[in-house]
Amino acid sequence: MIYSMKLLCLVLLCLCAATTAFVQGGPGLQATRAPMASLRMSASFSDKKPILVTGNNIDMTPSIKEYVEKKMNNVLSKVGGDVTKVDCHLTVDQNPRIENSHKAEITVYTKGAVVRATEQSEHMYGTIDLVSDTIFMKLRKYKEKRIDRKRGTAEARMDPVVLPEEVEDSDTEEDVYNDLDASVNMDVVKEKSFPMPPMSVEDAVVSLEYIDHDFYVFRNEKTSEVNVVYKRNSGGVGHIQPERD
Repeated sequence: MIYSMKLLCLVLLCLCAATTAFVQGGPGLQATRAPMASLRMSASFSDKKPILVTGNNIDMTPSIKEYVEKKMNNVLSKVGGDVTKVDCHLTVDQNPRIENSHKAEITVYTKGAVVRATEQSEHMYGTIDLVSDTIFMKLRKYKEKRIDRKRGTAEARMDPVVLPEEVEDSDTEEDVYNDLDASVNMDVVKEKSFPMPPMSVEDAVVSLEYIDHDFYVFRNEKTSEVNVVYKRNSGGVGHIQPERD
C-alpha cells in the first residue's frame, strides 16, 4: 500500500513538471518555432519582383548580376508597388572611338504601363547607378500621376489624344518619304520582341511619357488589335489603329 502511494506521488510530480515546462516555453515548444521562421523567410523571398538580367559583349559575372538586382530591389521597394517584371539589358560597344561604351537599358512592366530608361558611361557599374536613378525618377513620376488620375485631376494636365479623324494630319505620306535621305541605311539591323498585354489608349499615352521613343506600340484592350500612339511634331499625341472593314 505504501509503495503504491509513493508511485502515485511520483507520477503526479512528473506530470506537473511537464506541464510547467510546456507553459514556460520549454524545449518541446521551441522545437515547433523553427518551421514558422522558415515560412516567413520564404514569403519574404517570394515578394521580390522577377528581375531578368541579360547582356551583349559583356562577361556577365555574378557580381554584376547581383549589383543590378540589389539596385533594382532598392528602387522597387520604394516605388514598385504595381511592377510585375523587370528586364535589364547590358551592352558594351567594342568600338574604341566610343567613349561611353557601357550601356544599360531597364524596362519595367507595371499593371498599367511600361517604363523604360537607358543610360551609358565609361564604366558598367557607373552606368547601372545612372540607369537605376533614372528609372526610379520615372517610376515615382508615374506613381504620382496614377494617384492624380484616380483623383480625377490628371486629365486636365494630360495632352489630349489626337485621333486621325479629328484633325487633318499635316504630315502626309509624301512628305514623310521626301524627308528620307537617300544615303540612310534602310536595312533591318535589330529585332525586338516583348510582352504586349492589352491596355487602354489612355494607359498607352501614359506609357509614351516613360519610354525613350516617340511612339509606343500596344494591344488595344477593346479591339485586341495592335495600335500605335506617337508624339506629333505639331503637339499632342496621335493614335494609329487598323482600319475597320
